Amino acid sequence: MRSMDNQILAVEREAVEREAVEREAVEREAVEREAVEREAVEREAVERDAVEREAVEREAVEREAVEREAVDREAVEREAVEPEAVERESVEREAVERETVEREAVEREAVEREAVEREAVEREAVEREQLTNPSGYKER
Repeated sequence: MRSMDNQILAVEREAVEREAVEREAVEREAVEREAVEREAVEREAVERDAVEREAVEREAVEREAVEREAVDREAVEREAVEPEAVERESVEREAVERETVEREAVEREAVEREAVEREAVEREAVEREQLTNPSGYKER
């Protein structure tokens, strides 16, 4: 009789332990899934910001090109009227073009730097996922 009671208790204890292990596994998977989803949202935000920044920079470059064309057109018109302004306008045009080239180089470097940073964020997210869920990562 006592051995039967011990067997029943052992079976019940195993069932409780199994349920606890299963519950912990489900909770751990939920935490890992939330971390992956959060990282995906963060990555999307970084990418969206980069796209928006690139669009703003592209608009600025286009606006500067339009302004440069207007300056050139005005210079041509003035040169026809004022021969002494030819050299001054040429110097100003060269300065504007030099500034534009320098600004475009800085903007290009910023875009490249952001791309490198975005890749680093993505790499860190993958590494975190590998650390938090190595078996889940290998299955993908």
